[in-house]
Amino acid sequence: MRPHCFYDLFSDKNPFHIKKNVEDLPTNYRSSKNVIEFNNSFFNHISGFALRDESYKRLYQNSGQEISQTSEGYVSVSFLDLNKEDDKNDAYVEQTLKTIQSCIENGYSLNDICILVRTGKNGILISEYLNEQGIEIISSETLLIQNAPEIKFIINLLEFISEPQNVLAKIKALSYLATDKNNIEDKHEFYTIFKDLNLHAYFKKLEDYGYFFNVNEFIALPFYEAIELIIYCFKLAPESNAYIQFFLDFVLDFSEKSNASINTFLEHFELKKDKLSIITPERNNAVQIMTIHKAKGLEFPVVIFPFADLDIYKSNSDKVWFPLNSDDFNDFKYALISLNDHVEQMGNEGFLIYNQSKSEKELDNINLLYVALTRAEEQLDIITNKEFDSSGNDKLKCYSCREGVCKPLNIIDESKHIKFEEVARHFHEGKED
Repeated sequence: MRPHCFYDLFSDKNPFHIKKNVEDLPTNYRSSKNVIEFNNSFFNHISGFALRDESYKRLYQNSGQEISQTSEGYVSVSFLDLNKEDDKNDAYVEQTLKTIQSCIENGYSLNDICILVRTGKNGILISEYLNEQGIEIISSETLLIQNAPEIKFIINLLEFISEPQNVLAKIKALSYLATDKNNIEDKHEFYTIFKDLNLHAYFKKLEDYGYFFNVNEFIALPFYEAIELIIYCFKLAPESNAYIQFFLDFVLDFSEKSNASINTFLEHFELKKDKLSIITPERNNAVQIMTIHKAKGLEFPVVIFPFADLDIYKSNSDKVWFPLNSDDFNDFKYALISLNDHVEQMGNEGFLIYNQSKSEKELDNINLLYVALTRAEEQLDIITNKEFDSSGNDKLKCYSCREGVCKPLNIIDESKHIKFEEVARHFHEGKED
């Protein structure tokens, strides 16, 4: 759902055909006192100049939350005063490591820390650097469902059922049963027993190992129930398994939208597999790295937000349908054109289209920033860069220079016996008092 639809719910409009019931949730039960005060002050301040649409401004002017936690908490903002010759990426990852080390010194564990990034590219940069420095991490790469042994087995089994002559899929499925499920010592002999068996004989022989799977029953079932049959017969989820659950959700979504079959599903999974990842509920002793989008609805004791100098308007593929005079353009009523500064000069229509697009980008990206800055329970560390134009003025298209001036916050976290200096956030000047 687009942001303006949510705003319509908040205002007097209703984009749905049923009666709406808007409930205000004024109290924040997640974050400590200073994190909430920082965000209240911050977003109220930028609402006055970071959003050109008056209705969007009012949305953030009324976004303040009441405090429920007694702990003080901690907020820091680090500005990287980079020269042109400095390697920006190196500076960001090095400062991120320093922040992690400071957290550890102050009593936090690695699994208390989550690093939020806007793009997967930035996540990879940080992941590689922290790995080199011996910091254990959990990233979206390790959480891709295609890397889970159970999911690999299901896909290999589907490939084998779909194409019984696919020896590679047959052996890969056997590999999971031999290694992950049964720890069979003589795997070569195990493979030899099965490699020449046809489809039905293959599954009949598996009954000797405790797996009773009827391929005819599988084929007769609706696709979602057929996948459940595989999971049940091969005992893939004796306990709660996040990978299996996410995979089933994916299967359900596919089967509801498509004429599901094994082949169409395998093609669909191949297209989507590199983007299908879960948010792990387990608390391994490792720093989590995830995109801001994946962090929606989650919370972490410590949030580190590096690369916080994002360009609000940057896009390589923005297109708009521009209205044409059909008499002048061979009956064509619209043209798909790139959205750039020239569109604003293309008459009244161009002015309206350009500014509406900019307004929506502002709301989208301020919403994204809101998600990033409100995930922290106790500590929020923002790492950014001072961005100025050739005249030395703030670049207001960037997060780091839209952040304005927030009132000083007395940052004390008594629960961890840490006392920090008072922080006055002069974001656009890059000062800390």
